[in-house]
Amino acid sequence: MVGYRILYLTVPNAETGRTLARRMVEERLAACAHLLPAGESFYRWEGKLMEETEQVIIAKTRADVA
Repeated sequence: MVGYRILYLTVPNAETGRTLARRMVEERLAACAHLLPAGESFYRWEGKLMEETEQVIIAKTRADVA
């Protein structure tokens, strides 16, 4: 029995998101990939508060691929 995993990925913009999502499905690395609207991310990096826009991809894949 093959298990499935849900991947949550972030990329810097929609163009990169579309390219990556399409490629994952074309190469059968993911059964499907859903591109969500861009959102704001806040995090600390090297002691500084960072703020960036990121595109989210949610993809369904097999456990043996992820």
